[in-house]
Amino acid sequence: MYDLTFGSEEWKQLDAGLVSRFDGNQAMLRNAKAAGREFEVQGVLDDWMHILRPRLRMLELVRRLKNHGYCVYYLSNIPQDVLELLAATAEMADHHPETPVITMSMGALGAVSRLAGETFGSAMTFANPGQASAPGQVALDVVNEVLDSLSLE
Repeated sequence: MYDLTFGSEEWKQLDAGLVSRFDGNQAMLRNAKAAGREFEVQGVLDDWMHILRPRLRMLELVRRLKNHGYCVYYLSNIPQDVLELLAATAEMADHHPETPVITMSMGALGAVSRLAGETFGSAMTFANPGQASAPGQVALDVVNEVLDSLSLE
């Protein structure tokens, strides 16, 4: 089942922001139906899309991790929810300034989270020092210039 969902090309496209959530889901369901596993994949997609979306779920996840002794939190979300991710980052940074939170989103839509995450409380970002290792990574020199321009110090 993993290959039909998270290992599929459609999931990679969804994760990178190249297709909408609806189109990605429909493509994965077509593949699952052809393999006779439509209902299993539908359940997985429902669970994942439910988890990925709302800010309150992101905040609850970080709170649970904090209660279990974790001291650094990394959240990544699909590009269509970059504003929710940044709002969750700001809320966590406001309520728990002692806890480093690292957040970012993927793809072209998610690039704003990599460039302006510090403004919302993200403790760090990732940049492309020469060759991108993930969709939406911005060149290191551009990231440094933007971060210097937005510096909160």
